[in-house]
Amino acid sequence: MTDCRSDTRGRPKDLSPSLPLLDTDMAGQSISRETTEDEENITTFVLPENLVCRLHPLLQAGFYVKVTLGVSIEELLSVQFGFDEGYISGRITIVFLDHRPVDDIGSAIIAEGSSIGLSAAMPGLVGAAMRRHGFYAGLRNSIAYGGKGCDRTEKEGMVRIKLFNLLIPELGPFFLNKGIYVASDEWSAFLSREPDYFFEELKKLLPEDEPIPLSALRKAAREVRSKWVRLAVAKAAGGLSGLP
Repeated sequence: MTDCRSDTRGRPKDLSPSLPLLDTDMAGQSISRETTEDEENITTFVLPENLVCRLHPLLQAGFYVKVTLGVSIEELLSVQFGFDEGYISGRITIVFLDHRPVDDIGSAIIAEGSSIGLSAAMPGLVGAAMRRHGFYAGLRNSIAYGGKGCDRTEKEGMVRIKLFNLLIPELGPFFLNKGIYVASDEWSAFLSREPDYFFEELKKLLPEDEPIPLSALRKAAREVRSKWVRLAVAKAAGGLSGLP
């Protein structure tokens, strides 16, 4: 099976994490562990780097990250995520907030559970209409984000991020480096569609003195007892996947 390590071409050079990495101990090379955070039980999975592209469906369907709420999408992208201004304006050309296209990301405020879609340019008239401040933006005024009644109280919370087209391979590794959250039932459904290759790669992170049948590993990975699953990526040497 072809190794699917992420292609880093086109990724902004100065893209770097500004929020803390996962607080679990990654040096142990264990597949998962359970921890208590914010009074919720969370199971953490550390995945090999060559499985990043297998996670693309999850990155498009949506995942959660911890952020400071009550700020604009522009501040989220530039300050909290550390994305370069040129990358935001030139590459992230389509932005959705709660499924509505956004033109002014400086006035669109995020709240607990907000859904934020990020996309590079899309083809066709629909793509042109969705583009921020695009020539055809007027065609979707009726569904555009209005920005009324926004709570600007800054506090920690969770938002859902959805990546589309070219931004999946470009930004996916960045978010996996930080650690992403998905609901355990979504994780289980995702694993149910994965081939044996996925679990064979997972087994390589287990200590050699802890053999486990592939079927048992598949069952254990799917049947987590926690509400949330936190995913991060480990390099072959044992560290987290980083950015250049």
